[in-house]
Amino acid sequence: MRRQPTVVVLVGDCLRAADATDALLPFAHDLADVRFERCYAPSTWTLPAHASLYAGRTPAEHGVTRRGDALTDATLPERARQGGYTTALFSENPTFSTHYGFDRGIDYVDDFVDSKLVRSDFAMENHVREPSLRDGLRLLRDVARSSAPAKNLLNALYGPLAYASLGSSTEYPHHGDRVLSHLGSFLREREGDGSPSLSLVNLLDPHNPHHAPPDAGAMLTGLSLPDDERRALGAANDNKRYLLERGDDLPRAARSHFDSWEAVLARRHDVYRAQVRGTDRFVEAWAAANETAVEEALVVVTGDHGQLFGAEGMVGHHTSLHPHGVQVPLLVSFPDSWAASEASVSEPVGWLGLSAALCGVVSGEVDSGEAFVERVREASRTAAGVPILADGPTWNVSELRPRFDDDLVDRLCVRKVGFVEGDRQVVYSSPWESEAVERTEYRLADGTREEVESAAVGTPSVPFADWLVERQRDDGEAVVSDRLKQLGYL
Repeated sequence: MRRQPTVVVLVGDCLRAADATDALLPFAHDLADVRFERCYAPSTWTLPAHASLYAGRTPAEHGVTRRGDALTDATLPERARQGGYTTALFSENPTFSTHYGFDRGIDYVDDFVDSKLVRSDFAMENHVREPSLRDGLRLLRDVARSSAPAKNLLNALYGPLAYASLGSSTEYPHHGDRVLSHLGSFLREREGDGSPSLSLVNLLDPHNPHHAPPDAGAMLTGLSLPDDERRALGAANDNKRYLLERGDDLPRAARSHFDSWEAVLARRHDVYRAQVRGTDRFVEAWAAANETAVEEALVVVTGDHGQLFGAEGMVGHHTSLHPHGVQVPLLVSFPDSWAASEASVSEPVGWLGLSAALCGVVSGEVDSGEAFVERVREASRTAAGVPILADGPTWNVSELRPRFDDDLVDRLCVRKVGFVEGDRQVVYSSPWESEAVERTEYRLADGTREEVESAAVGTPSVPFADWLVERQRDDGEAVVSDRLKQLGYL
């Protein structure tokens, strides 16, 4: 019986297909044995999308759609454990962390990597929630009782210094190279032990804020961004001002370099492209340092959702199902020992298919490129097509209403169920506090969409219709942190 391969899933946060090109992701494209040209995320932001990867189900089915929710279904990592795999998580994204239940089914958790100088499964954020003397003493006690007290003390001392620099508009805010270094160290430690591993890795590098690019990405894309321009971009970083305030006025500090929101968004897009290029360079360096492991591993490069820079009047990633927000790359490199598959898949697929294929790999049911591709195809679809769901903005709505116009907030407080079938996308929308439904059909082409028709309808006879029209209220309690604010989640 053939030995099951080690599996590495590299998720570029906010990595949209429109910019995941050969020019910006050259190494990932060269590494891939198969490219799924039209892959769609299951939702519009990190929490529900990663929950779907774990559960192999849509957000309507697993129920993780808003910031106060937490994962309960960890089918993929638990299936891997049953198949003899050691499971691991690597992330600096506070949303893809223990705080939201993503340690379920995971043997080794290395989250909050941005606050660590050295690799460790001990994160101070999982022991201290509030900066107080009592919590500080509790942290020191837990460090002393941990398996590597010296290493964890170093990280505990470094963490507050890292968070103190969060307000900088001139420094690159992410640490994908460090996340991948921790992953590489983990894989090298496991060489020769005879058992495979499944590593789920979130690379935050393409994610907002988009005001300071990584040095490698800026150099490779020819982007020059002086500190004063970075500060001007940083002053216009809050998407709430663009979406929820009437008028076109820019923040005063942004006007030194920009005369309109359109100019700001175009420059943000330039920075984003450099972030994507930098992400690819980090992955290339990781693969070069772990060449033997990569050759016999199944490596996935994908995105959990996209990012909008003004398409249809939207920015960021909230409730828009525009392809810029939900179409993502899916590039897969198979173990050298596997039989090849077709090099390109053009029909629509989704993350539900990816999750099912990975479950097949770790359970020993999928052991060739052809079988992997077929599993992705089969499991991606519902009767209506490839599903994509959204449930309001990533922000805490209860905090928006005292500050912004209710009508503008209500535009974001909707549930959406979309389906991609061939070159068409059909989207059903329903406000949180209403059972009214609007159906909009779009024609998809060249990574964007054109509206064909839109009309009010009754409750549709499509999958997840009951979830769509379920009456909703504003969200409740959720985790709050300065890092989440910096990333635009609050």
